[in-house]
Amino acid sequence: MYEGILTTGITDLNSYPKIKCTNYCKQTLETDLLTIPCEKPVVESINEVRVDICIENFHIINTVLGPKIILNCLKNIKVVYTANNCEQSLHSSHWKIPFCDFILLKDISYDDCLSLIKNVFIGIEHICINNCSDKLIDLSVLFVICPIIKEQYCLNSNYNNKKQNYSSCDQYGKYSKKY
Repeated sequence: MYEGILTTGITDLNSYPKIKCTNYCKQTLETDLLTIPCEKPVVESINEVRVDICIENFHIINTVLGPKIILNCLKNIKVVYTANNCEQSLHSSHWKIPFCDFILLKDISYDDCLSLIKNVFIGIEHICINNCSDKLIDLSVLFVICPIIKEQYCLNSNYNNKKQNYSSCDQYGKYSKKY
C-alpha cells in the first residue's frame, strides 16, 4: 500500500558494534501517531520518512528482578510529502519524541553492571508507514538496543572474579549518537 516511500535511518549491519553478549540485546517496536501541523497543507502522498534515535542518557538501577539499564532517548522523525493541492508542492514536518526503555541484565549482579557496561547502542532495523490520512501518519519503528559489555565478561561465562582485568571490545564513547 505504501510502496515507493524512501526510508532513511535504517542502521547498516556494518555499523553495529561487534557484540559478544547478544543475549542482553532487546528488540523494541514503537508506533507513533504523527499529526501534520495546522498551518501545513494536507497529505496526498508520502515521499520520504527519515528516523534517527539518540540516547540522551542511561543509568543502571537495582530492582527485585535484577539490574536494569534505563535509557532516556529521543526519536527524531522527518516526513517529506506531496501536498493535496493544485500545486502538489513538497512539504515536510518534523517531530522530536522523547521516550524511555529498559534492558534487564538478569545474569549480572548490580555491582558488576556498574563496571561492565561501557555504552549502549541503538540500531534501527525497520521503518513502516501503517496508515496515512489528510493530517495523520501512523508510523512504526523497529529497533534493537544493545548494551556494550566489556569483552572479558562475555568470554567468561563463569564470571565470578570481580578483580579480573577487563579489556574493551569497542571504540564507542559514553553515549551513542545518531545511528
